[in-house]
Amino acid sequence: MDKPKVLAILPARGGSKRIPKKNIKEFCGKPMIAWPIQTLQACGLVDDILVSTDSPEIQQVVESLNVQAPFLRPAELSDDNIGTGPVIKHAVEWYLENIGKPDLILTVYPSAVFITPKDLEEALELLMKNNSESLIACGAYEYPIQRALFLNKDKRIEMFSPEHINTRTQDCEDAYHDAGQLYLSTLNAVLAGLGEFSNDSTMFILPRHKVIDIDTAEDYEFAERLFLLEQEKKKMNRLAIGTVQFGSDYGIANQHGQVNLEEANNILKIADNKGIDTLDTSISYGVSEESLGKVGVGKFKVVTKLPPIPGSIEDVNEWAYDQMQSSLERLNLKTAYGLLVHDTSQLFGEDGAKLAHAMTLLKQEGLVHKIGVSAYGPDEVASVFQKFQIDIIQVPFNVFDRRMLTTGWLQRLNDAGIEIHARSIFLQGLLLLSMKQVPDKFSQWSDLISFWHDWLNKNDTSALETCLHYPLSLPQIDRVIVGVDNNEQLSEIIDAFNPRNRPFIFPDISCEDEKLLNPSNWSVL
Repeated sequence: MDKPKVLAILPARGGSKRIPKKNIKEFCGKPMIAWPIQTLQACGLVDDILVSTDSPEIQQVVESLNVQAPFLRPAELSDDNIGTGPVIKHAVEWYLENIGKPDLILTVYPSAVFITPKDLEEALELLMKNNSESLIACGAYEYPIQRALFLNKDKRIEMFSPEHINTRTQDCEDAYHDAGQLYLSTLNAVLAGLGEFSNDSTMFILPRHKVIDIDTAEDYEFAERLFLLEQEKKKMNRLAIGTVQFGSDYGIANQHGQVNLEEANNILKIADNKGIDTLDTSISYGVSEESLGKVGVGKFKVVTKLPPIPGSIEDVNEWAYDQMQSSLERLNLKTAYGLLVHDTSQLFGEDGAKLAHAMTLLKQEGLVHKIGVSAYGPDEVASVFQKFQIDIIQVPFNVFDRRMLTTGWLQRLNDAGIEIHARSIFLQGLLLLSMKQVPDKFSQWSDLISFWHDWLNKNDTSALETCLHYPLSLPQIDRVIVGVDNNEQLSEIIDAFNPRNRPFIFPDISCEDEKLLNPSNWSVL
């Protein structure tokens, strides 16, 4: 089946009793219904969005969000006792008569503020894979229902299932409940009134923190606090940990040497706790992959890189496969998130086409999810973009090196759907050094470096904050890679992630001298 036409419907009644005007009550700065609407708008799977409401006020709010609410629901579908099924069927029938014919109906409640585009993508994929008539989002009960208790008429404790009085909780079968977040159904299932709980329903399990029934003031307060925490984690999610220091003594500002296993474990624990989910490594980073494998990186998206192809290789496909398998073995992973070509010149050499093909095969075999390149400047990017299909690209970007922005390549790559990772945001630590710490070999750029430090002093800000927030200020950049030597450094970066509650401005400086911008040239300075 080709991509199905998906109609999303939000049932938004105006008569909430326990939380007045719940569906449009301000939730973390926006009407509550705005959050799932924005998620639906951001998801490339949804073709049309429709709100079914009985409230002119809700109608006005959703239309301000560029969503249709073309009718007011009849009274018989608006009382406290009406189920969602008839409401959805009524909206679908209106859509069929006035707009067109959808293939699938996605029902999302206005209080589903925790649902993400990824959730919707995974739900649709699961429905299609199982060839089901419907799908229901579910949450797991926190405690085995087999051992649930109640108070009898004599106010004494009884078990709902006395036969399980001696059953260990870990031996009880998992049980789930309707999460009240989202449902997917075929058009025929909706029109036939089969409902989500038919014998042909698929269960889509949501994590516990997304399963919150916002029905009371207490629910509302708890959900808002949790939502704010999740939003902070999403912001932090744009950070990635560069792990070259896990495998070698790297960086001009590195005063601690190679990161040992204990410190690596501490760093990754902090990263995971704060919502940082991406690690950057390479076969060429000394023992970085081995260290990561020993610590355990199953929770992370790991991006690694291929070394140059040896001249003696006859079968590039076999070589690339062996390299990838060796990396996965060292990382103790079954698959990696990304695989990059470390040196783009390899793609334009004698075996370039073979290398590109080999990486495509690795992706098709499921050993890696995304393939791409690590580039050093706009010219490299342009050459790769013109000739090869890539999913992900790693490029240098910092307050000195703005070439990817000024040449328009950040936007062009973003428009093409290519995931952009910015590296060298501290210019290997040079931007974090004080004027006294800057080595003499950089004296030819003393005016530039002096301007940088004068600007920091004038604006009463730190180099760390500015270096971090400049690439983060650009929506085209998906991940910002930060290298750390110890957990204190990572904690400092996380603290700097939230500047002192003031608008961020950035220095009007830049440089195009590759002798400075590419640290591989520093050895000859």
